Formats: sequence, C-alpha cells, structure tokens
Amino acid sequence: MAPYSKASEVQQVSTSDGGVRVYRGRADPYWAHALLSGGYLVGIIIRACADYQSSAVHKDPIHISAHFFSAATSNPPDLEVHVKLIRAGKGFSNLSAELIQQGTLRVTAHLVFGVLDPGPNPPADPAYAPLYPPEPQARTTPFRQPPSRCTAIPLPSLLKFGPYVLWAKDPTVEARHARLNAAGDGDGGFEDGRWFTLRDADDVVTTALLPFLADLHPGLLHDARGFAPGVFPTVAMTVEFKAPIPRGEAKTIGAYGSSRFVNHPQGRHGLDIEVWTAPDDIGGTPTRDENWREKQRCLLVAHHMTLAVPLKPRGKTSGRNKTPKNKL
Repeated sequence: MAPYSKASEVQQVSTSDGGVRVYRGRADPYWAHALLSGGYLVGIIIRACADYQSSAVHKDPIHISAHFFSAATSNPPDLEVHVKLIRAGKGFSNLSAELIQQGTLRVTAHLVFGVLDPGPNPPADPAYAPLYPPEPQARTTPFRQPPSRCTAIPLPSLLKFGPYVLWAKDPTVEARHARLNAAGDGDGGFEDGRWFTLRDADDVVTTALLPFLADLHPGLLHDARGFAPGVFPTVAMTVEFKAPIPRGEAKTIGAYGSSRFVNHPQGRHGLDIEVWTAPDDIGGTPTRDENWREKQRCLLVAHHMTLAVPLKPRGKTSGRNKTPKNKL
C-alpha cells in the first residue's frame, strides 16, 4: 500500500519507430480494489502523457475523452500505456493513448494538452475576459460549509485507501437540493458534495489525482432511490481541466456531483462532477475568511456515462479467474 503519488506511477520502457512511447505501471489494489475505476485509469493515462509532454511547450492536460472497452483488474497488476502525438499546434497538442492489460485494449483516450497556468500576470486578451467571482455571472463553489467544519466519516468498506484519504460530506449541498425540489424549484435528480483531504505527508493534489476523486460518486441517484447495492462501471468519461491547482502543496479538494437521468439499457445513467479548491482541510484549523466561497476555483469538470450492475449474491460464481467481459 502506498500514497496515490506512488500508486499511480508509470515509467517509459520503449519507443517505436512510429513515435509511440510505451509506459508501464502497476495497479495498487488498495486504491483500485478488484476492478480498476475509470478515474484511476485516466489518472495513469494522464501521468504517461504528461511525461511524454514534459519537454514540450504544452505540458498541461486540458481535455480528455476516454472510452472503456473492458474492465481492467488489479490482479495481475501490470498495465501498459501506449502514447502517440497526433498533432502539435500553436495553442494545443493532441495525443492518443491506449491502456492495455494482458495484451487486451482496455481504454482508449484522446487528450488535448496546452498551458493551464498563464502565470501571475497573464496578458490581457481583447477577445475575452475570465469570469470569476464575485462577478454576478460567475459560478461560485456549491460548497457552503468549509471542510474544517464538516465531520469526517469512514470510507465505504469497499474502498481500502482510508489510511491516505479523509472524507467528509458538506450537508448543505444535499439539504439545499432537497429544499428546492420540495418547493418545486429544483432540477430533480440528486446532488452531493464531498471534501477529500490527503493524509500522507508526501501526497499533494495533482492533475492525475483529480479524475480519480471525481470518480468516487457513482450510483448517486441509484442509491438515493433505494435500489439494491451494485457496481457502476464507467463506459465513457470526459474531463476538462478549468484552472491550475493552486501554487503550494494543496491537500484538500471538494467534489460536487449531480445525477439526473437513469435509462435503459443496463441502468445507463449520467454523472456530472465539479472539482473545487478548498479553503482549509478536514480536521484542520478553520478559515477565518468570511468570503472564502468567492475565492475558490473550479479545477475540473467531468461527465461519466456509467451502468448499474447488481452485485451477485454470495455463492454465485464471481468470475474472479475469468477474463473481464467487454462493457460494450
């Protein structure tokens, strides 16, 4: 067991004549459990592509579109990521990546890299102006209770990385949504807000970590409606990075999730996530800034297309020793 920064490491092992670089990593079962989550795999892909771009002008991931063909597992743990540059333009570079396990393509992804952090004094652009609070049109963080004032709760038993992550719910998010729905002014569905604080001294928030934390909300609407426990495999996931991680060593982020549709076939449902900066840490010294909400920035937005698959009763064949079936 290792902190996320170690559990998602990759190393380049070869380069082909066609410019494809091959990276290898090992899935950590404590972060990934039996089947690897889509966010964990996207994080590994990001780390491989970031290494590929490390000497280029466009070093930052801007957008990722990933499609999951079949489940990857932590046993065996070996993974390969094949990365190729499609085109390097003036403002962006486009890359393709394939994640392979046991010779089978598990995930394919298209990534756009650019420059996420313009520096402390970016030049003015007459074509647009960034939209930040307190401007009235700007979106403010949906969190209304800072992490230091939320109660840490145990992670679900299925998630084994509790020694490295504290988790707390902001009760105001769900309460506000329920109040609006009851008054007939809500958008339906379900909403949830969670703070995550990294506990290990060597772990800090990174771009590769954000998709992993953004993928810890599956089944929101399914659970809220009282259905039996299930698993929620990701079929497709898009991620857009909105802002750079704050300078320094950030340890806490907030993930706000909303889910509004469940459709045939296979309980297909959408999940939208926003990942936000935080003013303090779970269990830490509370912020004294009354305007802390206006100072937070959205780091990432993500959309998942996931399925709802009921858990098999005990005694049924688990298929643990079988090759995972295709999702599509």
